[in-house]
Amino acid sequence: MQRLCPVNNPCLDDASSLGNFTSENPDSLLFRSFYFKGQVWDGDLSGNWNSCHGLCTSSVSQEDADQCAANNSAICEANPPIPPAPPPNIDPPRHVNPNGPIQTPPSPTTLAINSAQSCSESCECGGKSSSVPAGYNYGHNQADADIRAQSICHQRLATLGCLTPFPTAACLGVDIGTHYVTSDNFFSVINYVWTVVGSLPPGISMASTPTQAIITGTPTASGSFSFGIQASDANGNVLWCYYTFHVMEIATGTLDLPDGASGTPYSTTLAAGGSYVLPLSWQLEAGSSLPDGLTLDETTGEISGTPTTDGNYIFTIVLQDSAT
Repeated sequence: MQRLCPVNNPCLDDASSLGNFTSENPDSLLFRSFYFKGQVWDGDLSGNWNSCHGLCTSSVSQEDADQCAANNSAICEANPPIPPAPPPNIDPPRHVNPNGPIQTPPSPTTLAINSAQSCSESCECGGKSSSVPAGYNYGHNQADADIRAQSICHQRLATLGCLTPFPTAACLGVDIGTHYVTSDNFFSVINYVWTVVGSLPPGISMASTPTQAIITGTPTASGSFSFGIQASDANGNVLWCYYTFHVMEIATGTLDLPDGASGTPYSTTLAAGGSYVLPLSWQLEAGSSLPDGLTLDETTGEISGTPTTDGNYIFTIVLQDSAT
């Protein structure tokens, strides 16, 4: 959007002197002829005219891009450039005043400034918000200034993205590896301070850089743990995400299994402990084997059958839930 103004005279008639340069609609210029200081303006941007203009694109809507451009041109209006010398007085046709229509443009000091504005949107696991401080924008009145600031707020939201999720299930005593949390808008400029809301699971810690949070550690307690991660910057932008972290264990994992006897039917069922997401899957670790004659039910965790050979046997069983 471009506002075209007579020299030293802020734009007042938006409906009749607009240009559209936004991304969603074809470019166009909308001009009208009018008198100013004896001249008939026909859209020619010669040295006798100054221009208050803004050029914006928006992923939100056409109206959002137009509002952004209007914000930029309003700042120009409030601080107009020093005009060139007035054009020579040429006899204007069809106008009784040889000096053009008499207008009293508003002084920049009479323009209203916005009050503080905030806006927010939800994300998959949390949300994002932005704020525009009071005095950031000029407007022709208070409501106009506030609307301009609110539009800028929503434009910022479109560039923030949402915080990325990470795997939130682990096994007791097993290193979770390294997981990263950042904005899912990889084209945005990220310079955040990262904080934990609540408490991380025992054994888990967070480090951070301006662009991401880094989650590492080995769970030392089983159970369900809820916490949040928040990212904020100096411009009033905040992103947050809440997680429920499940730490599970095999409840009989540190105990010897009941003894059996060759030729005698045998049955024992393993149990899961801590917090987990059904369904569960029980499997023998690669390279491990049960005593001859016994099998493992991968759904229930039952070891059953009739052993055929006496002896001591060591094997490893792995438990996995649907979240790990």
